[in-house]
This record gives sequence, structure tokens and C-alpha cells, in this order.
Amino acid sequence: MSAQRPLECGELFVGAPARHQRDGTPGALDQPAGLPAAIEAARRLIALSKRRVALVSSWGSNEELQAFKTSLFGRFAAFVKPDHLPAPGERVEDDFLIRADKNPNTSGAMALFEPLPESGAPFDDATDLVLVWGEGFDFGKLPPSASVIVLDAYASPDHAHADVFIPVSIQTERRGHYTNFQGVVSAFEPCFAKPAAIADAAALFAALAEHAEAHA
Repeated sequence: MSAQRPLECGELFVGAPARHQRDGTPGALDQPAGLPAAIEAARRLIALSKRRVALVSSWGSNEELQAFKTSLFGRFAAFVKPDHLPAPGERVEDDFLIRADKNPNTSGAMALFEPLPESGAPFDDATDLVLVWGEGFDFGKLPPSASVIVLDAYASPDHAHADVFIPVSIQTERRGHYTNFQGVVSAFEPCFAKPAAIADAAALFAALAEHAEAHA
């Protein structure tokens, strides 16, 4: 996980992936857009697409996951992906504390959506839009002709694949609940204020659905 924050206000880029540098910095043809413009661009992609797939974050809170289901599940086939896997050589599990699952809300996500197929690519030739929420996905598995919306909290070279990139808040900037592997629900609280140019995922999903309804 990178400690670097994502592109922020005035640095959200809406355009073809080829217009981005591999490190996520703007290329010569990029056009900066604020958060409202990025949301509008994502809404247009949703409205214009026919076969949509969403890769759902296992770091999303129960509230964010429910917001996605309520707002967008009817438009997207949704699959839960592991945002983080054990590092090479890492102790994977013990009988006391360490768990093989390195994601805090896999149980909460799996209660609402299907797991990502073992192939890691739930796409077919007709898939024309992929929404990637969070880290941990191999962007080399994207359908070559599909448009891509990326929601992430950390800067990554993979953002170069995005037609629309929207930064979302990190855990310490929001409140919510996780459900652990035993089914125990625990709350967390924000430690810091969210930057103005960063979206809360729950509110973002509602905004995308609202705009899509208006466009339909």
C-alpha cells in the first residue's frame, strides 16, 4: 500500500488512458477536472454502456457496500475482489491473531456480492464498462475495448488505465462498520478531516445513480 495520496483537487483527469503518463501524472493531452466534472464523466460512461462489471472493494465499509448495492447494483454485475494479499514470505495465519485474509471486510462484502471468479476476470467480449473500486486488481485482465472507472484512495501507475479516476476517502477519514470473519460487526471513526476534493464512496454511489437516472 502506498502512503502517497491520490491526485487531488484540480488534478483529476478525464480522458483516454493513452493520455496519462504511467506514473499517473498528466500527459500533454490531459485536461484537469474537478470532482463534479469527474462524477459527470463517470455518469456518462454508465449511461452509454450496456454490459457493466464492478469489482467491489473488500476494504469498503458495510455502509459503503450497501450504498453501492442500493444505488448501482441494478446496473452492474458486481464481484468482490481482495484488495490485499499476503506478501511473499509473510506469515499467513496462526491460531491466535494473524488471519490469511488481509482485508477487513471480506465477510461484509461477500454477504452482498459474489466473489471474484478464480480466473480473476469476470468479463466477456460484450463487457464495455468496468468499475474498479480499490486496490489489488490486475489491470492486464481488463477487456481491451472496455471503458474504465477507477475509485481509489492511493496513487498508483494503474490509474493510467482509467478513462475516469475519482479519489475516495481512506478509513481514517470516515466512519463506518466492518464485519469480521466471525460475523462480529465493529465500528471505526475518522481521525482526520477528508480533503474537499476527495469523495466518500457511499455519497459517490448515490450521486452516480442520481445522475444516471436523470440522463436515462
